[in-house]
Amino acid sequence: RIMSFTDNHGVDSVIITAATPSNDPIEFAGKVCRDRGKVVVVGAVRTDLPREDYYRKELELRFSRSYGPGRYDPLFEERGMAYPIGYIRWTENRNMKEFLRLISHGAIQIEHLISHRFTVDEAERAYDVVSGDSHEDCVAVTLKYDSEDISLRRLKLPAVSPTRSSEKMEIVRVGFIGGGNFARSMLLPHLKSADGVVCEGVACLTGSSARDAARKFNFNYFTSNPFEIIDNESIDVVMIATRHDSHAQLVARALAKGKIAYVEKPLAINRDELEQIISTIQQTNGQLMVGFNRRFSQAAVAAEEYLRKLAPPFNIIYRINAGKLPLNHWVHNDEQGGGRIIGEVCHFVDLCRYFVGAPIRAVSGFDSANCGEDPHYAENGAFALKFDDGSVASIVYSPFGASGMGKERIEVMAGGTGVMIDDFKSIELIAKDKSYRRRFSGDLKGHASEVHSFLKAVKENRPLPIDIDDIINVTKASIQIAELGRISGGIPL
Repeated sequence: RIMSFTDNHGVDSVIITAATPSNDPIEFAGKVCRDRGKVVVVGAVRTDLPREDYYRKELELRFSRSYGPGRYDPLFEERGMAYPIGYIRWTENRNMKEFLRLISHGAIQIEHLISHRFTVDEAERAYDVVSGDSHEDCVAVTLKYDSEDISLRRLKLPAVSPTRSSEKMEIVRVGFIGGGNFARSMLLPHLKSADGVVCEGVACLTGSSARDAARKFNFNYFTSNPFEIIDNESIDVVMIATRHDSHAQLVARALAKGKIAYVEKPLAINRDELEQIISTIQQTNGQLMVGFNRRFSQAAVAAEEYLRKLAPPFNIIYRINAGKLPLNHWVHNDEQGGGRIIGEVCHFVDLCRYFVGAPIRAVSGFDSANCGEDPHYAENGAFALKFDDGSVASIVYSPFGASGMGKERIEVMAGGTGVMIDDFKSIELIAKDKSYRRRFSGDLKGHASEVHSFLKAVKENRPLPIDIDDIINVTKASIQIAELGRISGGIPL
């Protein structure tokens, strides 16, 4: 019929929207296309091209990213940066908007495509139809929601006054915000296993992710709205493991609501955010902990026990072979991630602060940002810390090292002795006439110990494991280091 309709020439182009492991669609397209026609693949199909048709007809094969320009561009899809209409008329957003407009005006008829209709309460059966489990033929399936505006709905929980007395807490009720890979692997398993802790509620970016986290880690409820966690009066502790740009806002809100707050590093990605948190702490006398886990590692604890017996000044060399992240990774974005210097180097600043035991007085340093626009150049840096007691630390951070070098190596020198930590797997103590080496296994970087120490302090109503002055001092220094890379040219020779 196709050849008859086209006077035996074949069609100008074929658009494949099928989803199948079969090669049939690509073979069929080659047969029905005219000479020098075009085949556009939108769906997920096998693409073993039959040479006979594609070569003989000189067919053009293209792949389309379904929705149109903007698809898979994080600036467009995640940050809402639109393409100018004068240059790109039809973006994925405008395509969808126009499609919905045509449907609303009756210009596109889709009623005949709908084979099944379900209410949202029947969603499980609807998915059985779509997946083929029910063995029913279907084309399109719709779900009908209640007319009530679901954006206004909130999960109602029994209001229980939070415990804020000087007494110990027998039960700590925790609300968790965030459900990414780091939270699921490094924090939530330890939270789930902690004694005397009730995992009350979890909030993730999407409802499906939140539901999965709630089921896996035994939370009583889940939501996609983080403020339902913070505003819940029955929750004592709010733990935050979201993308960096949301940390300061969520922490300030949690402290203002009287919660004990735990947030993954960094606490803030710029000075304004840090000042907001400092102001909130001063107004509320709130309790805050930041996830500087390395100071809780077995190697760091052993090193600190030895170093505390020595008199300053200390000289610390901390080398980090960080490796590269994809160029489009959200951490590289200054507004969302703040860059890796703020997002990661704060870890190493904190560990140096922990070893020295004195506040950081000043910072200096350089990076390689002038080498090009690749964000990895700005991450390639050497930074120095000066402490109140005269100690100094050098942090060398690079994404350009070989993987075989190991990731982190720390050397601390003081009083004729040395302490060396190799990837937190081992520690070596060297004195004038002897040396000692110890290896570690298990919780190498201290995530489990950090979570359990934090929760133990909360239950026993003791000061949190990291002093708030240390946290603010480290965060200020880390922000200053990131700014140094942009403004410091050093003293020219």
